[in-house]
Amino acid sequence: MRNENESLQQHAARLAQNEIIRWRTGLQQSEDPKQRAMGLVLQNAALKHIPLPLNERDTPSNNELVLLAINSDDPAIYAAALGQCRTSDFQMTVGPCQGLSLEQWAHIDPDNALPWLWIAARARRAQNEAVSNEAMSQAARASRIASYSGEMAAVALDALPRDVSPLEKAVVGAVLTSLYRVETPWELAELCSEEALQRAERKDQCSSIAKLLAAEGSTLSDVVAAQELGRRLGWPKDQLAALDEEQRSWSSYVQSWDDPWGQSHPGHGFECTNLLRYDAFIDQLAAHRSERAAMRATIKLAGAPSP
Repeated sequence: MRNENESLQQHAARLAQNEIIRWRTGLQQSEDPKQRAMGLVLQNAALKHIPLPLNERDTPSNNELVLLAINSDDPAIYAAALGQCRTSDFQMTVGPCQGLSLEQWAHIDPDNALPWLWIAARARRAQNEAVSNEAMSQAARASRIASYSGEMAAVALDALPRDVSPLEKAVVGAVLTSLYRVETPWELAELCSEEALQRAERKDQCSSIAKLLAAEGSTLSDVVAAQELGRRLGWPKDQLAALDEEQRSWSSYVQSWDDPWGQSHPGHGFECTNLLRYDAFIDQLAAHRSERAAMRATIKLAGAPSP
């Protein structure tokens, strides 16, 4: 039933496109600012491609999203807008996106380490050691780390029509996880490299950030980052064991449905079982508003041991 040269990803997206449009329209017409923000984020979805390419264009939806972020001063909306407006090196794209800044996010979200990690990553790319060091100090003093990815995904899922099919829900999940570009930067591995950890100040900074990621991180990538930093920092085996076990439990479960219409692993394919497993995770994401908590709940419901 696929069109000529149409991949399974493209086929799934085409079949779900009308439902996605109905969902997105409902979000954009919502009186809830966070739902409106996610409707504008979804406007950037190129539905025939999953995963979606990075958006580095000045679009009408981004223009509206920037205004919403500036007027609301809600950290979750501001982070969502930054995710759509930022370039790969943490600069802002041309046009109204220039009205946003990482510094303003840090200002309205003072206890959150993530905006400071983005500032440190940007400075690292620019080889500005003074700024990166100050940003790392601020991140190390923060009491939490939040990308708001789970919260904003749940906000969007709250508006999903109840009559969606399993295939449509799977596409919705893929669109959300592909579009929301706010996460712990990979540059943290460079900022906390073996060489950097030779400096006592940087070692203390990275230790605080790693503990925060392990305790407060809400995404799977946060746990992986905490594992990597913990090993470099020489954490005790029992401290690393809990993270290792958590990551292993996810890996063994996720491999069956991380790409429910693809064939990324041997023996996996486009099967109802994989779609339903993925949909179960999406349901838990809506309920728990955290990727990490949703994964734990999904594994528990499936009968597998959960850390």
